[in-house]
This record gives sequence, C-alpha cells and structure tokens, in this order.
Amino acid sequence: MDSVVSGTGGIVGRVVQVTPHTSRVLLISDPGSQVGVTISRSRQMGYMRGQAQNRAVMEFFDKVPDVRPGDVVTTSVFSQLYPAGLPVGRVESVDLTKAPAPEAVIALSAPIGSLEWVIVSPKAMARSN
Repeated sequence: MDSVVSGTGGIVGRVVQVTPHTSRVLLISDPGSQVGVTISRSRQMGYMRGQAQNRAVMEFFDKVPDVRPGDVVTTSVFSQLYPAGLPVGRVESVDLTKAPAPEAVIALSAPIGSLEWVIVSPKAMARSN
C-alpha cells in the first residue's frame, strides 16, 4: 500500500487498498485527496486537494505567495504521501483574495480521465526517479 501511481505527465494517485487481483487508487483529483506541493519557480509551498476530473486547488501557506499562471507544480519535500519533486501540474489561475489563504487552480499534468496505463512504484523507488 501507499505505492505511488503515475502516468504520462505526472502522478495520478496512490494505492490505498490491495486485494490478490486488484489495487484501489486514490486519485489526486479526488476531493478527499490532499498532497503537499511546491511551485517550482518560486519554491512557494502549500497543499493541494482534488477538485474535478483534471483539476485541483492549491492552498498556499504564505499570505502573499509568488505564483502566476503557467507555474509548474511538483510534490513537496514536506509531503508524507509522495516523494518530493514529482510533476503534478501547472497553475491555471490564482485568487490572492481567497480567505483564509490564497488559492490557485491547478491543471493536472496526467490525463486522469483518459489514462490507458499507469506505473505503480513503491514509495521508496519513486524517490530515486
């Protein structure tokens, strides 16, 4: 369990349940999913929660983050569920007035709604990639 699932473009989710013939994956697009993430350009950190099929919302730790549309989002060094540096998506829009913290809509880089295959890696293996 807790193996990292990735596809073309980035992470897809993590394995949360295993049976002899199947694995259940909690997708990063699921509203119940939370991932520690970082803006690659500015190193601004926060957490991301799933929003829809190929979207998520990032809530920043800083009140005035250095973020702009097009910025690349990766998993954070503070993430306990995913190794740091894995691609997640790109900032689509930013709302600096959102309370209690600024938010950004993230377009996920993995095409979650149209995946044909995925790679399942033990968390320790994913760190070295």
